[in-house]
Amino acid sequence: MDVRAARERQKTAHMTPMQFAIWKGQQLRPGVPLYNEVHTFRISGPLDPRAFERAFKTLVAGTDVLRTVVCEGPDALPAVNVLDDAPILHTYSEVLDSAEPEADLLNIVDSQKAMEFTNGSPLYDSHLVRVGAAEFVWCLTVHHLIADFLSVTLLFERMSALVAGDEAETVWPQFEAYAEWLEEQQASPRRKRAASYWERNLPATNDVVPLEVFGNTLSGNNPRSERITVDLGSERSQRVEAMCG
Repeated sequence: MDVRAARERQKTAHMTPMQFAIWKGQQLRPGVPLYNEVHTFRISGPLDPRAFERAFKTLVAGTDVLRTVVCEGPDALPAVNVLDDAPILHTYSEVLDSAEPEADLLNIVDSQKAMEFTNGSPLYDSHLVRVGAAEFVWCLTVHHLIADFLSVTLLFERMSALVAGDEAETVWPQFEAYAEWLEEQQASPRRKRAASYWERNLPATNDVVPLEVFGNTLSGNNPRSERITVDLGSERSQRVEAMCG
């Protein structure tokens, strides 16, 4: 199966199974930022905001997940498309003259959490905030459909190198390569043999295995749940509070 050729013909690509699960969860709660991740990075030292913005544009141009949008595929299923010329969603503001700069920073971070999930639009938002004479906070919001914690770590490392001028000519690995590999694996004879084996050998039943929680047996297909209160006692409660800081 030539996945790359198929992608080029369609221009869009099916979501990975995990992306589809996240997309489905988002559709069940439209308008609710269930999967928004707000990451903040405090930067100490001299920094030119215009140079930072130029570096971020380079980051977007070289990173496919930041140019990924959700669209409808040719089979009417949700799909993803990597834009060649994606908009740059980056802003800059200053709170260093504020009476309460940290409170204003928290308000900015809170506003980042409300990023909307919109078909056809990139699933990230970037905001650089100057909080002191030589202190900045970079707020990067990403939707979980395009990134996880490890992905954001890689983005920060790439951005740090770009700001320092170390990776102007670097070609970074792309998520699309992983998606192609995963699609090829799912269509491989080995995977089909494994799926066929388990279909033959797993019992065809919808029986629910009873689960015991705090001495109560839970069973059945009813998705409704009942809140169970367990008194830990004063000593255990104090230990839990101490562990949580």
